[in-house]
Amino acid sequence: MNSSTRKHYEVAVACPLEKSFTYYSEEAGIQAGSRVLIPFSSKKLIGVVVREIENLEEDVKTSFKIKAILKKLEEEDLITRELLELGKWLSSYYHTPLGEVYKAMIPQREVARLVKTWTLSKMPEDLEAAETLKKIFGQKKTVLTYTTVQKKYKELLQADPNLPPLEFFKKKKWLIESKEEKKKQNSSCTKKEKISFLDNKSCVDRPTLTEEQEEVYNSFFQKTKELWKPFLLQGVTGSGKTEVYLRILEKILEEHKNSEYPAQALVLVPEISLTPQMTKVFKTRFPNQVSVLHSALPEKERYEEILKIFHGKTQILIGARSSVFAPFKNLKLIVIDEEHDTSYKQSTQFTYHARDTALIRAQRKKIPILLGSATPSVESFWNARSQKFHHLKLTKRVHTGILPHVELVEVSGDSKGEKLFPGFFGRDIEKRLEKMSLVEDSILEALRENLEQKKQSIVIVNRRGYAYYLLDLTTKKTLRCTECSVSMTLHNQMKTLTCHYCDRSFATEDLLKDPDKIYAAIGFGSQKIELFLENKIKGARVVRLDSDVARKREELTKTLDDFRNGEIDILVGTQILAKGHDFPKVTLVALLEVDEQLNLPDFRAGERTFQLLVQAAGRAGRSEDKGVVYLQTTKGNHKLILDATHHNYDAFIEDELKFRKDYSYPPFYKMVLLEFSSLDRSLLENFTSQLSFWLENYLEKNFQTDIRLQGPYSPGIERINKRWRKHFLLRSEEAKDLHKIVSFIKINNQKMPGSIRFKIDVDPQSML
Repeated sequence: MNSSTRKHYEVAVACPLEKSFTYYSEEAGIQAGSRVLIPFSSKKLIGVVVREIENLEEDVKTSFKIKAILKKLEEEDLITRELLELGKWLSSYYHTPLGEVYKAMIPQREVARLVKTWTLSKMPEDLEAAETLKKIFGQKKTVLTYTTVQKKYKELLQADPNLPPLEFFKKKKWLIESKEEKKKQNSSCTKKEKISFLDNKSCVDRPTLTEEQEEVYNSFFQKTKELWKPFLLQGVTGSGKTEVYLRILEKILEEHKNSEYPAQALVLVPEISLTPQMTKVFKTRFPNQVSVLHSALPEKERYEEILKIFHGKTQILIGARSSVFAPFKNLKLIVIDEEHDTSYKQSTQFTYHARDTALIRAQRKKIPILLGSATPSVESFWNARSQKFHHLKLTKRVHTGILPHVELVEVSGDSKGEKLFPGFFGRDIEKRLEKMSLVEDSILEALRENLEQKKQSIVIVNRRGYAYYLLDLTTKKTLRCTECSVSMTLHNQMKTLTCHYCDRSFATEDLLKDPDKIYAAIGFGSQKIELFLENKIKGARVVRLDSDVARKREELTKTLDDFRNGEIDILVGTQILAKGHDFPKVTLVALLEVDEQLNLPDFRAGERTFQLLVQAAGRAGRSEDKGVVYLQTTKGNHKLILDATHHNYDAFIEDELKFRKDYSYPPFYKMVLLEFSSLDRSLLENFTSQLSFWLENYLEKNFQTDIRLQGPYSPGIERINKRWRKHFLLRSEEAKDLHKIVSFIKINNQKMPGSIRFKIDVDPQSML
């Protein structure tokens, strides 16, 4: 190779190692942000070029032979300079290897590979041989993969065992064996072409803004002229926050329409279930200018949408968490809807928070960012009160101006379980359901009356599945997953038991083969309530929507459309139904013991419960008809529940802030959660015990500030997928001290036994 054209690059690789690696190439066009295929140990991996190394001798100290980059993967460098710098900050803040951060930013395209093929070189004169090859290749194709040929040949062989082997056709040179690289179709977005946009002015009738909406709109643009700050829009449910987003976006797009690259905006939503609704609203207002990204999209479609944003072909991106990394050409606005939602936090591997990442991105670009919620997170509210955020408020609903009345319904008895015994599944489920009293009579009567008035209802329960768990009445113990420290959930009319953490499942009927055993199914999930309401409210069209259904993209969209079009009377589901949906015909919402999550061993349990209750109640009475909410509860006298029933966020937040301050929780203290896990419980306990002693000494000698160390302790779910877990919780008023401690632990991580895994969660959202 010509060393004069050789260039060296620092490449970040998606692997657990903290450092980047040095490679060289003579290929033109490789630069910072390029994704490249590299040899790594015995594998071929995708890496991202961080920078070109100008002076190898001075810059890189290595005794290893520097390997060559195999090739550049794409013409476009989708990791833009802005994302490169953002990635470095995120890597440092979340203590995640840089390669893992870049991997999360753009969907991973499949690396092109060599595929074995058979080519039909010529048709034989032998009629039988020719007929065989015609059946394999058809009338038009001349090249097929080896796997396809083998499959079709085996099918023919079953009909005629006397067929000659494929090697016979190869020896006659009628078939030629070869290998070719599997090609990816070129995207239409890669072509350089003139970009044309429709006029940004809306071509549909827009609702007249209320006085409050007008005031918020004007205040937003007035305050954008001041010192840069994020905006928190706190608006009660049904107050028209989405219309404010649309108007602000209209003006920003209009202001930049004559730029070389017209303005672009990012709209983040927390759940895939909200994407169709938000997409429809924005596409109506901005036709041909909206792209959509979420995890349910096939990889190829996700990649195509990203290319449209990268080339400036669409101006608005609506998406879930990972959309925060999209490579915009000219980003001018970020909107985060339902900013309080926990779905914005990634819980595995690279544990970033999309809301906080968006705040950093907006701050660096000095563009407006608008966080919207009826129940802002405690941290965002505190930032507004501390004047780090501009605080905008919508206190009234757009239509009725009246928030729904909430009625508490105390549970009249204990949760009666269904007894299971040999022969149980031969009994009629209809008769079993008739004897149950899962929903209080007053709620059932209200649902029937709503149906008679041709209005719609939503029923929200705590969990998916059929029943919470199976109780062994002989031992009085619940049936727990053999791999996780959790009880297994009954599904499919109690026919299967499933662990919601490791997905292991088995048939319930296998347990009932022992004649001496009797079990009881305790509690109810969305599947059971769906069947129960179908049985108790005759003629009602009852449909279920939970995460089991939402996994199927077409089913999710169809269910939401059917409900919005009035083809469903009662929609039953889990918390997924409480999040920001706008169903104008819904006048009744029933919440069945969803406040049970107050019992969770997590300091955010109160905040999550209040948000769920208020958000769920807000689905009722969003048009001219008044709404009513029924809360079936065992905690009717709990102050938080009473505050939620009166939509009293102010009372809730004051109590919550006092609790957080008294016990040194966010927003007053920063937190880092360290998790250690192992298949060997005793090894884990010995290691974390030694680490605790070492950490206490280290903190005492190196820090004068108040740093709280809690642990090692077993979390609420001690074991997941065979691995035992131990937690350490670090808290301090100074974030830099926590990062210093975590960095020190990482440096000394080499002393940790290889079978122990180590996870760092900065700003954790769950303590379980």
